[in-house]
Amino acid sequence: MIKLVIVDDEKITREGLLQYITWKDLGVDVVELASDGFEALEIAERLQPDILLSDIRMPDMDGIELAGKLRDILPQCTILFLSAFADKEYLKSAIHLKALHYLEKPVNREEVKSAIKDAVQAIVAEKRKRADDIDMRLRLAESSTVFKEKLVLDMINRQVQLDEIKMYFTTLQLDMPLTGDFVTALIKLDIQVDSPIEMQQKHKEQIIKSVEIIFTDPQIKHLAGFKHANHILIHFYGESIRNPFFSAGLLEQLRNSIEHIVCLKTNLFMALGKHVHTISDVQDSYFTAAVALQKQFFIGHNQIAMYEEECESVYDLDESLSNRFLEYIKEHEQEKAKAYIRNLNADFEKNTNLLVNSIKNVFFNMLVGLNKFAEGFNITIIEDNAKKDFFWEIIYMIPTLAEIEVYLLEQIDFVFAKINTMDNIGENIYQIMQYISEHFSEESITIPAIAQNMYLTPTYVCKIFKNKTGKTINQYITEVRIEKAKELLKEEKIKLLEISHRVGYLSPNHFAKTFKKLTGMNPSEFRERHYL
Repeated sequence: MIKLVIVDDEKITREGLLQYITWKDLGVDVVELASDGFEALEIAERLQPDILLSDIRMPDMDGIELAGKLRDILPQCTILFLSAFADKEYLKSAIHLKALHYLEKPVNREEVKSAIKDAVQAIVAEKRKRADDIDMRLRLAESSTVFKEKLVLDMINRQVQLDEIKMYFTTLQLDMPLTGDFVTALIKLDIQVDSPIEMQQKHKEQIIKSVEIIFTDPQIKHLAGFKHANHILIHFYGESIRNPFFSAGLLEQLRNSIEHIVCLKTNLFMALGKHVHTISDVQDSYFTAAVALQKQFFIGHNQIAMYEEECESVYDLDESLSNRFLEYIKEHEQEKAKAYIRNLNADFEKNTNLLVNSIKNVFFNMLVGLNKFAEGFNITIIEDNAKKDFFWEIIYMIPTLAEIEVYLLEQIDFVFAKINTMDNIGENIYQIMQYISEHFSEESITIPAIAQNMYLTPTYVCKIFKNKTGKTINQYITEVRIEKAKELLKEEKIKLLEISHRVGYLSPNHFAKTFKKLTGMNPSEFRERHYL
């Protein structure tokens, strides 16, 4: 039975996690909530949880202090941190406490689920390991390859004792020293395949053999194995690793070898942890390699990054960054907006100690703002764009800074191309559409009012609009109102009466009839089909 405690002083966050994540599916049997560190400790003493999912910054007792106290009473409890603050000191503290994950707010459900899955898998594996006799496990293992992969993973597992590691050395007849020079590396594989797990199982041994072939330097020894379906974990040891020992050329050789094995396009990224001097400190080298892995976002694929103790960045990731971009957009300065993104990304590339999700949040705000601007012209960037969460998912899934830049530049060009097309239909038509976009929520919007705004006659306005668009102004007003209503209906908290008023219908019945006429379903049916 896996037990978990969620600690967050924000009620909406802790209860949202409880409600919107299917914990049973993740292997968690019991979940309890705490609003602060003191309550969490009381629950922990009673519940004996396997996992603590805690906010970092809380009043009275923050998450770091809570985790430190929890270590004293439950040293084997797995810790995961949540934080809305891009504070490097907290990240360093999380590393020191050997937290399994450091997750940033706003909370991404898929990221939380992935972290919980990792934690549950590690806990289940550890419980199974404690239940079995290690000698029996070694005898039942089919080959030294299995032994080596178990050893590679156990060397970064804080719950595995040094005596167990020594038993592996004896069984495998390894001459790995207990003291000396050690560096742990993580290699991330980005293979274009639908099922990375299936790929790994099929080609696992061949890929590890390729790693062994690439590292032929007799002065540098290593152990390698898969940590996940797309991560290779390598422990290097030997005197030669005091100097740079891995080149871009070797990484390219490994990439070519893996592509030949899997027959698919492959990108690699290698992150090296800090040098350590005892076998027990290899865990620290691994955790720092995991920190260095985030540099892939800044420098792109097929690169090598080393962990560095960096100074705190003075770069403020606040709303001013996205606001300036949106000013260019609103002023129709397309090229200035694109140049601003390029320059901003160039600055980010020089500040690789910035937290990736904090940078992505800047681009998320830009995308939301660009979408809002486009909506003013009845332009849709993405079909299912009613929820901000959907925009966050888009940005979150893009792996590198360069690829985010390309994506945003494409969206800017798309929006302004649409606007230019709209301009080509005539200034008068553009003004009519703009007026309707700004006043569709007013029930009293009329053709005379539109005509008066343009200093034209109602008859002339109706004629030119019909000639250019093929529809009447009243038809267009109705279409705009119904499209806006569709967006609002995807927000469950907004009542139908309020939506009716927001889109210019004081009579809910009239709104419902019009909505059904255009969509084929009533507003309630539409909401049931589209609410996530």
